[in-house]
Amino acid sequence: MQQRTPKLYKIDPGATLQAGDRQAAWGLAWAAVALLAVLIAVAAASMVRPMSWRHTPTPSGPRVLRDIEIIPQPAVSTRDRRAAQLHLIVFALLIVLPLCQIFVSGIEQRAQAEAARRAVQLSTSISAHGQRTAFVTEGLRAAQTASLQATAREFASLDTGISPREARHERTVAAVEDMIAQQVRKIVDYMGRPPTTTDGVDPAAVTALSKPPERLSNAQAQQIHQLDLAQRASRRGLFLTSATAVAVVAEALAATALTTMHRTWWIWFATTSGVTLLLMTLALI
Repeated sequence: MQQRTPKLYKIDPGATLQAGDRQAAWGLAWAAVALLAVLIAVAAASMVRPMSWRHTPTPSGPRVLRDIEIIPQPAVSTRDRRAAQLHLIVFALLIVLPLCQIFVSGIEQRAQAEAARRAVQLSTSISAHGQRTAFVTEGLRAAQTASLQATAREFASLDTGISPREARHERTVAAVEDMIAQQVRKIVDYMGRPPTTTDGVDPAAVTALSKPPERLSNAQAQQIHQLDLAQRASRRGLFLTSATAVAVVAEALAATALTTMHRTWWIWFATTSGVTLLLMTLALI
């Protein structure tokens, strides 16, 4: 059915993963562009001072709004410049951390999908090899039984208590059973071999039986590697989520500290900022 209607029933997990990787690459490229824009904005806010802000405004001059800052700008801050720089870092982290979470979440989802695919392939290969081994074992047992029966009839034909006609009959039957045993062995050897696509077998079965049983341990190791990768990505995502939550609190504390200019608020703001950076460091380890 897959060959007759490939558009409806053709399943190609490898092509699906490649398409997802291409989309993830595009997403990563756009995330890099966004990160570059954030770095440029941070650098500009730290160093660039507009010409109209370099001089003290006069009553007759143009009105300049210095206190309204969508992005914290340490370069033109009239307050503590180091505090404004830390505020700018926290503001940039609020933009960068969600991008990092999306990236880590993509890695986790891909690793989980790959681990699930490896698990299905591994279980299918084990089941297929088990069925093949059972068929070969049962076929060889039938061939060996026929061969033993032929040998027994040969010995029975030598019994002096039977007539020559019965002896000839036993030898004839023994020869037939021996031929049957040889044909069964040939059938087992042919049907028990690993199939190929030219045999008209389903591609999934060909893939499942193409690897020898001793190589299944490699597939299991790859599955374990993907699971470990997913777990590490999940741990990084947890740290990044926690860092984002603390960064939101730090941003609120920064707004309060800049409004009140009270030292206690600055201490809390610096503490939460340090916790945010610590969680980010743990996420990168």
